[in-house]
Amino acid sequence: MSHARLTYTLDMDPSSLWITATPSPGTRSSFLYVQEAGDFRAGAQYDTRRSGLDSYLFHLTLEGAGQLKYEAGNYRLLPDTLFWIDCRKPQYYRTDPSAGRWHGLWVHCSGPVAREFYRQFRNLSPDSCCITLDADSSVERLLTQLIHVCSPGQPDPRREIQAAGLLTQAMLQAMESSLGCRQDSAVPEAVALARSYLSQHFNERITLDDLAMRFSLNKYYLQKLFKRHVGSTPNEYLILTRINHAKEDLRATTLTVSEIAHRAGVDNPSHFINLFKKHEGVTPQMYRRQWRE
Repeated sequence: MSHARLTYTLDMDPSSLWITATPSPGTRSSFLYVQEAGDFRAGAQYDTRRSGLDSYLFHLTLEGAGQLKYEAGNYRLLPDTLFWIDCRKPQYYRTDPSAGRWHGLWVHCSGPVAREFYRQFRNLSPDSCCITLDADSSVERLLTQLIHVCSPGQPDPRREIQAAGLLTQAMLQAMESSLGCRQDSAVPEAVALARSYLSQHFNERITLDDLAMRFSLNKYYLQKLFKRHVGSTPNEYLILTRINHAKEDLRATTLTVSEIAHRAGVDNPSHFINLFKKHEGVTPQMYRRQWRE
C-alpha cells in the first residue's frame, strides 16, 4: 500500500472556503462521496505537489490562471478549463506566475464507481486530463451546489446522496464537453462503418486483422481510433453486442444455452458461459430464471 506524499504552500484569500467531509459507512461503500471540497482564491505563491493519495481531484478554474504538471503533460489552466486527475499519480499544480492569482472550485472524491467514471473520462480524452467546458455547461453551478450541500452541519444521509448526484452530473457534463471540445469529435467514417459491420455480423468470426483489412487501415490505428470514438476496442464492442443479443434470446426464447451461444457467434458453450458471467455477474441460466420469475 503506497503512502501519500504532499508538500504545499498555502496562499489563499480569507474568503476562500475549504470543507472536509466524512461520509457515513453506507455512503462510503455504495456511492461517489466527497472527501474535501472548496472555493479557493489563491495568491501568487500557492502550489501543491503530491502523489499516492487514494482520491480523484475535479477542478474548475473560474478566474486568473493556474499551471498543472500531470503524467506527461504541462497545462495552463485558464477560465472554464477543468482538470480531472487520479491523485495516486504524481501531480504538481500552482498559480500561474504571469497571472498572480487563481480562483477555482474543486472537489476531492472517491467511492466504488469513482475509478470507472475517471476511466471513462480518459477514454474520451486520452491525450489530456484537461478540457475546456462548453459555454452552456452547468458544471460551475453543480459544483457550487455541491459545496453548499457539503457545508458543515449535522450528518444527514440525504445530503450525502444529494452530493453524490450532483458530483455524478458534473462528471457527466465534463465527459460531454470532452466529446465536444475535440477537433475530431465527429466519428470518422471508418469507425462508423466498422461499428456498423460488427453490429450486423456479430455472429461471425471477426478478428482485428479482418476488420483492418476490410477497411484498409492499420489494425493498431483502427483499434486506437475505435476506442477513442466508441469508448471500447472493436473486440470489446463485439463481445458486448453478442451478450446483448444472447440476453434477448434468454428472455424471449426456449433455446438452449448452447444454441444461444452459437447464435451469438460463440461456438464454445463453456467460454460463452464464462464470458456472460464475467459481464453480467450471473450465468445465462440464472439470468433466464431471474427474468422468467
